[in-house]
Amino acid sequence: MFGEFIKERRLNLGLTLRGFCREIGFDASNWSKTERGLLPPPRDEETLTKIAQVLGIKIGSPTWVELKDLAFVDAGRIPKDLLSDAK
Repeated sequence: MFGEFIKERRLNLGLTLRGFCREIGFDASNWSKTERGLLPPPRDEETLTKIAQVLGIKIGSPTWVELKDLAFVDAGRIPKDLLSDAK
């Protein structure tokens, strides 16, 4: 889910895998595995923020929340915003 989300946005912007990885400071080979769901996505705020900026996602927007939630879910964690929701 996370990998598909990122790959789709990356391709829509015309970013190559290598170009995207240069921007976010990741190895293209490992990032390819993340996009294919073979490696877990990053969950730290700093990396997710950098990814969002490269993809033109405004921090705090619904798309930003979706990016963060997908990263946590694909890593087998419950997103923090869902944990704090009483419902």
